[in-house]
Amino acid sequence: MNEYFNLQSRHVLTIMLPISFIVAKILFFLKAYIKNSNYIIKTFNYITIFFAVVSSIAFYLCNWGEYFAFIWFLSLFISIIQYNFMDRKTKYSYCENPNILEIMLNIASILIGIFILLIPHTQIFFMIGGGDTKVDFVSKILLSIYGILMILLDNHIVLFFNKFIYKTNRSKS
Repeated sequence: MNEYFNLQSRHVLTIMLPISFIVAKILFFLKAYIKNSNYIIKTFNYITIFFAVVSSIAFYLCNWGEYFAFIWFLSLFISIIQYNFMDRKTKYSYCENPNILEIMLNIASILIGIFILLIPHTQIFFMIGGGDTKVDFVSKILLSIYGILMILLDNHIVLFFNKFIYKTNRSKS
């Protein structure tokens, strides 16, 4: 019974934080780059909650344990609440002509994304929570997804794709 009240196997660093950061990155992208994104954000919230319920049941039925299934569901559900209702009045936008500080921050974001992609393959991963093979498998996938999102949803990358698509569409006309 005591295992339910402490953070067994360091789930905070390996499961809960990456899930929260993934949801935050996707919601930030939707709010910043898609005009009138309320319908898309609501759809994303419903899909995420449905995924949380279904995947938690699947984890439980596959003998991953009640604790892991509960942590998985709770982290997805709380991250949706946290980034939708507490961050409701914040307006995000991106700049088509970034200044030098924004360029440096975007490059730092890409480098951090590369670092996060490399964490599961280093000793740092085992220092922050490695040990259980099932949890390690899921947290490596989550860290990889978050690293890829840090790189692909960066302002510079999005601007590059917008300009590339615009030039491609313009040359076809």
